[in-house]
Amino acid sequence: VGVDYLEKLWKPDTFFPNEKKSFFHTATTHNSFLRIDPDGTVFTSQRLTVTATCPMKLQLFPMDSQKCKLEIESYGYTTADIALFWGKDRRDQGQVVGFENISLPQFKPVGYRVNVTRATTSSG
Repeated sequence: VGVDYLEKLWKPDTFFPNEKKSFFHTATTHNSFLRIDPDGTVFTSQRLTVTATCPMKLQLFPMDSQKCKLEIESYGYTTADIALFWGKDRRDQGQVVGFENISLPQFKPVGYRVNVTRATTSSG
């Protein structure tokens, strides 16, 4: 199925609450993928770069260690409507793809952890 079908599909209203800036990659074409399996499962992927905030604790600088989060949420749907998973499906929960390829000047990523949080907001 071509990616032109992406515009016709329902997509979740996900966002990154700790985002400073982000952009979708579009050179030389829109970096999107869409697959519909014979059982009706829809898999879609889009290449996105997110710059997120990371509060630093520098008391032990230069021997400090930082923990940075990348939070992903739904704006208007509840857990009865939507479930967000990191990975291809529920079986991959906790698997961060590409972590070993992360390169940051002056920093060395040493690990990752996936947390699932359910919260009730004032809007329901």
